[in-house]
Amino acid sequence: MLYQGKAIAFLLRKLSYFNNCGLLRLDLRSDYETKANIIDILKLIIDKTYRLFECNMIATKALPIASERIKALKELDFSPTQNKLIGHDGTEYSSYYFKKR
Repeated sequence: MLYQGKAIAFLLRKLSYFNNCGLLRLDLRSDYETKANIIDILKLIIDKTYRLFECNMIATKALPIASERIKALKELDFSPTQNKLIGHDGTEYSSYYFKKR
């Protein structure tokens, strides 16, 4: 039975919109969470992320209350998606922005 659960979780991940995607986690101290800082950091790593993780898309989380982060992501041509990221246990995660190569 445990094997069945793992197979289902694997299938959910394979069917996910986020296949072939580098998930970028950007944890910043609150006083660094400004549009300018976020743009500076992301400009340093976006192109390298595609190569390093051999992916065609980068996604990162931005909650609706994170206005500075959302402004920075939009300026760097990230787009919001209604698609949910499916975790290995089937949990759905939302509020992601993505950028395709």
